Amino acid sequence: MSSEEKVSSIRFSVGYAPSSRAKCKGCGKAIAEGAFRIGRTFPSPFYDGDMTHWFHAVPCLFNKQMRMRATTYKLRDVAEVAGFSDARYDDQEKFTAALAEHVADLDAKAAAKASKAAKGKAAKGKAAKGKAAKGKAAKGKAAKDKAAVKTDSKRKRSTSDADAGSPKKRTTRSRAAKDAAAAAAAASGSGSGSGSGSGSGSEDLASLTVAVLKERLKDAGLKTAGRKAALIHRLKNHAAKAEGAAGGGSGGKGGADDDPQVVAFKEQNKTLWAVRDELAASYDKATFLDALAVNGVDRESGGKDKVVAHLADVAVFGVPPPCPECSEAKLQFKDGAYQCSGWLSEWSRCVYVASKLPASAPPTAFSFDDESSGTVLDASPTLRKLVKSKALPLTRLLSPAALKRAREADDAAAALGPSAKRRKGLAGRSASAVVDPLAGKRAVGEAEAPRVETVAPNAVDPDSGLDDEGVIHTSASSVYNVMLNMTDIGAGLNSYYLLQLIRVGTDAYVFYKYGRVGARRMGSKDLVGPMDLADALDLFHDKYEGKTGNEWGAAEFVKKRGKYYPLALAAPGDSGGPSAMTDDAASDTTVDESAYAPSTLPPPVRTMVDEIFDASLLRSTLLAMRIDVDKMPLGQLTVKHLSKGFAVLKLIESELVKPAPSRARLVDYSNRFYTLVPHNFGRSAVPVIDSKETLLAKIEVMDTLLEVSASVEALDDAADAADAAAAAASSGAGSHLPQHPADSKYAALGASITPCAPDSEAFKMVSHAVANTHAPTHSRYKLHVEDVLAVDRTAHTLDTTTASGVDNRKLLWHGTRVSNMAGILSQGLRIAPPEAPVTGYMFGKGVYLADMVSKAANYCWATKDAPCGYLILAEAVIGKPYRARAAEALEGPPEGLDSTMGEGKTVPNPAHNFPSDHGALAVGKPVSAKLDTDSELLYNEFIVYAEDKVKIRYVVKVRFDFD
Repeated sequence: MSSEEKVSSIRFSVGYAPSSRAKCKGCGKAIAEGAFRIGRTFPSPFYDGDMTHWFHAVPCLFNKQMRMRATTYKLRDVAEVAGFSDARYDDQEKFTAALAEHVADLDAKAAAKASKAAKGKAAKGKAAKGKAAKGKAAKGKAAKDKAAVKTDSKRKRSTSDADAGSPKKRTTRSRAAKDAAAAAAAASGSGSGSGSGSGSGSEDLASLTVAVLKERLKDAGLKTAGRKAALIHRLKNHAAKAEGAAGGGSGGKGGADDDPQVVAFKEQNKTLWAVRDELAASYDKATFLDALAVNGVDRESGGKDKVVAHLADVAVFGVPPPCPECSEAKLQFKDGAYQCSGWLSEWSRCVYVASKLPASAPPTAFSFDDESSGTVLDASPTLRKLVKSKALPLTRLLSPAALKRAREADDAAAALGPSAKRRKGLAGRSASAVVDPLAGKRAVGEAEAPRVETVAPNAVDPDSGLDDEGVIHTSASSVYNVMLNMTDIGAGLNSYYLLQLIRVGTDAYVFYKYGRVGARRMGSKDLVGPMDLADALDLFHDKYEGKTGNEWGAAEFVKKRGKYYPLALAAPGDSGGPSAMTDDAASDTTVDESAYAPSTLPPPVRTMVDEIFDASLLRSTLLAMRIDVDKMPLGQLTVKHLSKGFAVLKLIESELVKPAPSRARLVDYSNRFYTLVPHNFGRSAVPVIDSKETLLAKIEVMDTLLEVSASVEALDDAADAADAAAAAASSGAGSHLPQHPADSKYAALGASITPCAPDSEAFKMVSHAVANTHAPTHSRYKLHVEDVLAVDRTAHTLDTTTASGVDNRKLLWHGTRVSNMAGILSQGLRIAPPEAPVTGYMFGKGVYLADMVSKAANYCWATKDAPCGYLILAEAVIGKPYRARAAEALEGPPEGLDSTMGEGKTVPNPAHNFPSDHGALAVGKPVSAKLDTDSELLYNEFIVYAEDKVKIRYVVKVRFDFD
């Protein structure tokens, strides 16, 4: 993981220890209750979530950072520390000063390392050049001895070259050493003109002895430990602060103390902490929560420190209005901004953040009239004094660090002009929060290689250790095997939870495992048992309810906040979706030909069947799209579940078309989508679906899942047929050998597929079209026809009637992935379901076809490693088309018309159409369409809006030859 990636995964926060139980990860000693501490939060390597290491704020974290590798991300700025502006002012001041000194030490260490590296490089260069000089001299001497007959001038030149090498190299080495020293001095700020401890801008600190440097540091009250480079950095930093203070800036301590805004914040901070201390001294959780509730603050729980901090804040500064995003009364001021801790929906927490409240919704004064809030007033003399002086609610002031960032933003905006002022970040917030409140929730690194398991959907998980002898318990209405999923982008979670009830003979076991989707080494597992079935059922039901908030077997599942959601996976024989993909159906590469009757399929058909039913190809297609096939195995995809995924994408589409899409809503919808359709991002951050491009990619994922689901359904039908044939053979009712698996799969397609001979008219017609209708802009590859297969889906009737009365049928091209072919051949070309978004469809949802072969071939997604693809030639009832030259949101053709034709600038020569029994096939070479107005399309597109208006006539296997 690179340092840039670690920036997004490591976070820092400060606070006061609620107890003395935690030990410092730096020194190993206990952190006393109430002590100021700093936490370093990072993604856990053991479970799907974060873990925090706590340190004494000064100096333990800094000592730890000094020992860390150079590539490890380190704290260098208080702007990166959550909770810093809420700490006591004295602690803020001390920590800021200590951090500045620590950063100087880090820089000094880096400079010393750079200097050492430069010297080492120079030394290596010196050694290499010296060795080269000696070698050259030796060669010269050998040449002189061997060529004694040569002229004196040549001998002198050879000797001169050898002798001159050594002094010349010494001069070069000396210059290299000087350059290295100068680079090190520049890196450490010790060159001429660098500042000194006395503020002299011309003194060369490097010329001073270590003793003198330490004396100056001692006089300034600074640390004197460390090497010379560290001492110089410390003095330089001190001088810069002194100069800043002398110039009236806020860089030094004196400058900050003299700043009226800083002085005012210091007093305000002191007042707030006085209230907090008084409330903590007389803490009564129930009373304090009642006081918050009476004032409209929705806080149900929390530790003492959190409840007291929240109560003190609203009592002093007023009660914020409900969150404008989720409408819950969960706004709280933290880290210089109002942040919502409510829930936008059952799927997501609200991520609303604002530096200040809208002018139309200011905070309201805290009421002390109720009995519980009156108790609060009694507990705090400071509050009573403020109430008596009618000073509440106070107006919030920025902390020094936030004030500094705000001023820097103002200066930068002023330098860039008025437009930059409108774009500047929110003042008073941490740097990470300004960019994105979700930033830093999970390491952004490479995902681990996904694991692929070919198991039936109701197989015992191998991690249980019972996969050889155990079976999943089933009842008349339930299969006790459930995969739960939960994605929470705001919390950095992408979790799964597998729960199984396994039976081994009369014994019962409950197995569960959980972790992060795609991260194999993260998570845990446990096998409980053996036990009686009744006890196992009780444990299974308790686990399920605890994780989902729903009872097992409930008629309707209701998503609960912060709880898992079950994937709707089909059980064997379930009519709601395809059943398990058996091992026999997984791949023909393991077929024992001698165990089956010989295949009756012609070689081209057999080859196609083997390729389109290759389960490893189906899985690899999904893996390439980051679908987790472990959590959503191929044999368990249900159309009903996929429809829910489409419906969520439609919600994202409706949000993206708004002038100002809500980030919170997009996060919420993304959580829903990834929970319904598990994606393997490994340890990487789960991306928000927040752009049209990302949405299009997910629509393609769902389209592919739908086709793969159909392919697996056909594969399962083939497996059932093979099992029936095997049973018949074993009983003597049929052939002595069962039907070949390839023949079973072919039968499951429900189509008659016949290869066309290379000398047939159909093969020649198709080859001619492929050769001639290759678009000029699709020059990355050439297409070669390998097989032409005539297809007759007898169950599919083509409706040739037209609203216009025009009989206009065409043979048009359609391209798709190999993994989709089985689903298409078994069910025909289909239109996206109503739940699917319309984004990506230029002319609305329909079946899209082309008259240029390469326009369709692009959708085969062939590569150099997988250069073969399948194209479909389909008969389409075009009738009288509606002609369009730009994208339009259509639900069908206008009244009286039959289809839509997107008119391209380049078309196959219409004078050379081939009239076949299934409509005209374009075989002419590309020519200009000579349109009277411009078009957004390069080439023609034809769209029919009913599945019975298009029928597959040929499947063409092509080889892509890439340049």
